[in-house]
Amino acid sequence: MAKTLKDLSAAVEREATETGGDAVAELARFRAYYRLARQLTDRRTELAMSQQELAKRCGVRQSEISKIESGRANPTVHTLTAIAGALGAEISLTASTRRTRKSSVTPSRAKAPRRRPAAAH
Repeated sequence: MAKTLKDLSAAVEREATETGGDAVAELARFRAYYRLARQLTDRRTELAMSQQELAKRCGVRQSEISKIESGRANPTVHTLTAIAGALGAEISLTASTRRTRKSSVTPSRAKAPRRRPAAAH
């Protein structure tokens, strides 16, 4: 049994390689998907924006944003584009030097949306 995440990752990689091409391709898809989820989360936190505030700005429910960020959702391109736009970013598909496809969230050239001050109570 793997003792660290690095050990687990190595074991999964070995198993996929031993199983064959389909397993390797599936592992690559999972990596790309979770990389995109992490990039969305990183961009939101970089802007000091809560999931709730992001939800208001992009029109996607906070619960859906949570699922996307944790890798438990399969969002549409429309949803990803709305979220990226609210984060002042864009979704792009970039060819990689490896056999797998690579996705990314890149800050757009436009300025990131300014954070609204909290309402005084």
